[in-house]
Amino acid sequence: MKKILIWIGAFIGLFVVLIGITFAVLSSNSPDEEILIVQHSATSKGVESRALKVKQAEVDTLQAQFLDIKSQIFFNKGKIDSLNEQLAFKDDLISGYVKEIEKLNVVVLKNEKQAVNLKELAKTYESMKSSEMKPILANVADATVLSIYKNMSAKNRKTLFQALDQKRAAEITEILAGSK
Repeated sequence: MKKILIWIGAFIGLFVVLIGITFAVLSSNSPDEEILIVQHSATSKGVESRALKVKQAEVDTLQAQFLDIKSQIFFNKGKIDSLNEQLAFKDDLISGYVKEIEKLNVVVLKNEKQAVNLKELAKTYESMKSSEMKPILANVADATVLSIYKNMSAKNRKTLFQALDQKRAAEITEILAGSK
């Protein structure tokens, strides 16, 4: 066991001596290393300066791109607002047109109903004799007589004119001919 302790003591002593030699060698080389560090520092400052300039140029480019994109966004927002206003205007127009179409549909339905009624009325007058028509047509407006006339068959139109007095038949004839 003493041998082991002696060997351990020798190794520890040797280790301490080697550390001392390393420290002495390093201490003697310090001035040369300082020169190298200063030279390296000067060289790296030049490299850092160039790298800094490159990075600053990249930052400037990115800032210019950012400002360009920002102005495009502003411009596009203006376009969007304009398009939204146009859409609102066109929606209002469409709403107006829809209302107008609804009104016209009511008029069309009314006119279709009136046309059906006139055809039925014309058929009724076609079945009547001129003596039966005369008292009725005396109290009917010229426009109504014209509508009935236009919906009657050609062979029964003569009966309608026979039911009118001569003066009124002449006036309706002028209207039909386009003179009035």
